[in-house]
Amino acid sequence: MHQAARKTYNEAFNDDSYQKFRASIEADFPGELDFRVAESPVFVPLVLKNKLIEACESFIDVIVADDFKAKTERAIPAAQRVPNENDHTSFLAIDFAICKDKNGELEPQLIELQGFPSLMAYQAYLSELFRFHFPIPDSLTTLLASKRMRNTWRPCGI
Repeated sequence: MHQAARKTYNEAFNDDSYQKFRASIEADFPGELDFRVAESPVFVPLVLKNKLIEACESFIDVIVADDFKAKTERAIPAAQRVPNENDHTSFLAIDFAICKDKNGELEPQLIELQGFPSLMAYQAYLSELFRFHFPIPDSLTTLLASKRMRNTWRPCGI
């Protein structure tokens, strides 16, 4: 946990500000908020951020390998094949659980990989909304963006 950011956020948080935050979502997307929105973002320390980037890079290395489609061809049932499919997904969301290793250090553990764009837009929107309603230091970002990711990732409005 990024202690300074967490402390600043917690000191500023109250139910009124959270309700205004939720009301902003309702105003922007009337009737669409049919799930709980967390009261707080997660403030990740640099060491864990670097571990997350390293893990993401290792998965991307596998996915972009020349033989990836050949290796995974049998995993897709015939009825679920997509005509004219690209060689690689245009979007990739990698979900992690954060666990402690045998030394008590935080480490990412893969939950799932997903290739769909709707989550990307929501995460960018939510990030900006947290910044509008709560004190989030400008030095912190929601984007992990390694060198490889920066070469291909072009976030809108962030």
